[in-house]
Amino acid sequence: MIYLCKELDPNIPILLVNFSEDQIHGLPEAQVIIKNLILLVLKNIFTNKKGGVRMHSRVFQLSEDFLTKDDYISEVTLYDCFVGQIADYAIETNDRKNDLEWLKSVIGKYGAVVDVEKETVYFPEGFKEAYFKEKYEEFKKLVEELTLEEFAGTDVRGGFKRYQIESLMENKFGFYVYIDYPQTLDDFVRYLSEGATYYVGSIFDYHA
Repeated sequence: MIYLCKELDPNIPILLVNFSEDQIHGLPEAQVIIKNLILLVLKNIFTNKKGGVRMHSRVFQLSEDFLTKDDYISEVTLYDCFVGQIADYAIETNDRKNDLEWLKSVIGKYGAVVDVEKETVYFPEGFKEAYFKEKYEEFKKLVEELTLEEFAGTDVRGGFKRYQIESLMENKFGFYVYIDYPQTLDDFVRYLSEGATYYVGSIFDYHA
């Protein structure tokens, strides 16, 4: 029996497991690997509470300066530095309200104020640490549990753990923010101006 994760979700690091049916039932290690594969696929596919798949996400153009329609970037801008590297394609969305509600559901619980009607986002003092606190705790836990064999790649199960650790540092298949260039939400948060209000420009749906 062969499992190739890359065929199930291109966002998952390649992990090839080749066991016979008897070996799978007889080896605890094989059972753990298969279980982790299933959990990873489910986690990465079903995360959008609106029913969409995780492989579709959004790019939000933000600016500390007020944006007019003339300031909105077009899809062509993303084709220079985003499509072909992270995404297969990106198109402007036609449901800005729901997209802003989606953004609000992700960052609002950490103190950010997303005004859907005014199309602004306010990041209060302390937002950065609130946003990263849970990720930081999970990151520390996973690093402490990571063995030398898993880190070095001699234990095949390490691929799953390394992927989790990398994603906690920076999720490359979630929301992106465009100011001067596309950056992951995690990267944007680390450098944003706390206490500032950002104006929303173009919003794009992307597929990775």
